[in-house]
Amino acid sequence: MLRASNHQTDLGVTSTANVRVGQIFDRLTVMKGGDLVEIKDVEA
Repeated sequence: MLRASNHQTDLGVTSTANVRVGQIFDRLTVMKGGDLVEIKDVEA
């Protein structure tokens, strides 16, 4: 599945906050077994 790091590159992240969010997504993705569907709730 797509990792947060890939999304950061595609979006051209320039904000430190967004980078941190990406790191959190990366951790949660590993914990959830790569299920981004569950992580969407965290984004809000």
